[in-house]
Parts: sequence; structure tokens; C-alpha cells
Amino acid sequence: MEKISSEVSKWPNSNQTLSFLALRQLIGWMGILLPWVLIFGTLLSTKCTEVQPSISHYYYSKLHVVFVGTLCLLSGFLFTYKGTTAGNFERWVSRLAALFALCVTFFPTNFKGFEESCRYIQLVPIDLESSGAIKYIHFGCAAAMFVCFDIFCFYIFQMPDNKNEKRPYSLKKRRRNTFYFACGCIIVISKIMIAVFMKSKGTWFFDHSTLIFETTALSAFGASWLLKGTVNWENFKRSPIRFFR
Repeated sequence: MEKISSEVSKWPNSNQTLSFLALRQLIGWMGILLPWVLIFGTLLSTKCTEVQPSISHYYYSKLHVVFVGTLCLLSGFLFTYKGTTAGNFERWVSRLAALFALCVTFFPTNFKGFEESCRYIQLVPIDLESSGAIKYIHFGCAAAMFVCFDIFCFYIFQMPDNKNEKRPYSLKKRRRNTFYFACGCIIVISKIMIAVFMKSKGTWFFDHSTLIFETTALSAFGASWLLKGTVNWENFKRSPIRFFR
């Protein structure tokens, strides 16, 4: 820890830098852990043994507060995130992602497919739960949110980490950019798979394909933010992600 502090202290406004990097890592962990907390939290804390068809269906479960609270926190973090790489463009992409995350919460997916015996809370009338308009707003905002995440992976995160960094990038920077690109590809493929399998039924995989590919997309999103939030990656020699150092 002393070595980290000594390295970071060389940066201007080091306290702000630490908070900024911590914010990136918090965003990453929230994306990675959300699906697993909802799935296993529901299984362990209730008598419901059914895994729901999508992450959004946990809106109606006993972990309703966790689902809504996490998305609201994620939205707040993204809204306050200013970035250091792409200026105003990065700031506005982050704010749009924050807005779409809130809309995913305020316009829940419809109740169809949710296991009735697992219902814990109902904040939306049944007729609204089945409303086509709300369903399409939910799906549209979720898709738009992941588009914003793709922009971070394909463009913003791959830009130089500091103003003095010029092409050709170092080997480690190229490795990191390859990782960001792979995360973006996983998010894109996951969205395509959700659309492809949405109408397919008959097996556990098909019935839960939305949940599965939402989890892969959020995992890729979270991993990209975790890597971007590693402390002083250019100079710090010891790292749990040695390959990218």
C-alpha cells in the first residue's frame, strides 16, 4: 500500500485521482455482481426455487430493492462520472447511460414469464405490467444503455490514457485496448443473441437465454471498467491483472 501511495502521490491532485479510479472500479463491480446477487440472493432468501427469465424480472422478486437500488446507484455514479479521456463526449455518453439505466428501473419489463409464486412486491398494476408501451420503453432503454457501454469499450477507453501518450502505443496499452475491444464485442454479441433467442422456447437454455446473455454483457461491461480503474497501471509493477500492466 505504501508503494501505491508513493506512486500515486506523484500525480497532480492525487486524492481526486484515487477517488476517480475507485469510482471506475465501483461501476465495474456493480455490473459484474448484480446478476449473481439477484439470482442467488433470491434462491437463498426465499422459498422461490425458480430462476427468472431475465435480470429485469427480479424487479418483482424479494430482491426488488437490490435491483432498483443497484441500478439507481449505477445511474448516479455514471451521471457524476466526468472522465479524463474524451472530454465532453465522454461525459455526455456517461450521462446518457445513466438516464437509460434509470428508465430501465422506472419502466419495468412486463410480468409475463415471471413465476407467480415468487412474487414479493407489486408496485405496478397488472394492466401496466402487460402494457406493450412500457415493455418497449424498457427494452429500448436497456439496448441504448448497452450501446453507451459499447462506445466506452470501442472508443473512449481505447484513447490515450494521458495527453503525452502517442502512437504507436506500448505493448501493454495495445493489450488493454484488445481487452476493451473484446469486451465490446461480447456486449454486441450478447445483444444479438438476446434478440435471436427471445422467441425460442422449449429448453432451460432458451427460456433463460435473456438472463444468460444479459449476464455476459454486464460481465464484459464490468470487466472493462475494472481494468480502466486499475491504479497507476503504467508504473505499478504488481497487479492482479499482470498481463495488462
